[in-house]
Amino acid sequence: MYLVNYESSIHTVILKLDGILFPEEYKTAWLSALDLMNTKHTNRFLIDARKHKAISLENQCWFKKEFLEIAHRKAQQIPDLPKVARINSPNIDNIEAMKSINRQIEESNYSFEYLTFDQYQDALEWLFEENTVAV
Repeated sequence: MYLVNYESSIHTVILKLDGILFPEEYKTAWLSALDLMNTKHTNRFLIDARKHKAISLENQCWFKKEFLEIAHRKAQQIPDLPKVARINSPNIDNIEAMKSINRQIEESNYSFEYLTFDQYQDALEWLFEENTVAV
């Protein structure tokens, strides 16, 4: 199950992932979040994966091969550098699946900032920090 919403008080799109998502549901969740960012003209994206369980190999492959490229292209159209904060799941299967996804994001030059957190408040605070990238 998932929920995508826009929190106007913090100008942030929030994607809540819960349990195990089948491929079509997984794809819809992520693509809907990108569309909502575009519609609401926000560069902040919070992924709440605290209740997310295992990520199937099919979903992992789609995310790494297709979604990250789609997100990269869409991020290039946003005036301010998009910031994506993910709150980690304590589920061991989810942690293992995220290792390769996080590694790919770290090793690539995508047009968004991405960090993972264990605490909701830490993720939210980071989303509102000013960019500190040296020029």
